[in-house]
Amino acid sequence: MRANYTVLRATAKEMFIKGAQQKEIAQKLNISTVSVSKWANEGCWKVERDARATSAKSRVENIHSIIGLLSEQQMELLKKIAEAENAADIEAAKELRKQSDGIADHVSKWNRTLKDIDKENRISLSVYLDVMDDIFRHLKSHDLELYHKTLDFQELHVHQKSISL
Repeated sequence: MRANYTVLRATAKEMFIKGAQQKEIAQKLNISTVSVSKWANEGCWKVERDARATSAKSRVENIHSIIGLLSEQQMELLKKIAEAENAADIEAAKELRKQSDGIADHVSKWNRTLKDIDKENRISLSVYLDVMDDIFRHLKSHDLELYHKTLDFQELHVHQKSISL
């Protein structure tokens, strides 16, 4: 029974973090809205959901979407410029080039924003290793058998992060 409760609560949390409303979660998991509300309040799920929504990863994904839309607009403008040039409509081509330059400028600014986000959210290897050591130390005190089972993973993960950071 306890395992089912833990899985149910974890599923509810995952749904909540991804943006589902408490009523929707309760209906899909066949539990009361009061239970979902209680779990969400006790676990500070809203704080975690908000933090994830404003995380650097979310911001980067949004900026990539914006750049994608701007690129589509740029492609349309380039087609229109070619059509205007083929029709010898110099004024239209000139105006379309101005619009194209504006989009290129916006894309450039968004790319700089991406670089700034990367700089502000980069953590040092030493900070990362401190956090991982803390996690592994707590895992060891919580479940020694599980800790021993994850030793190979720990070593590989830390090695990979040491290379990437």
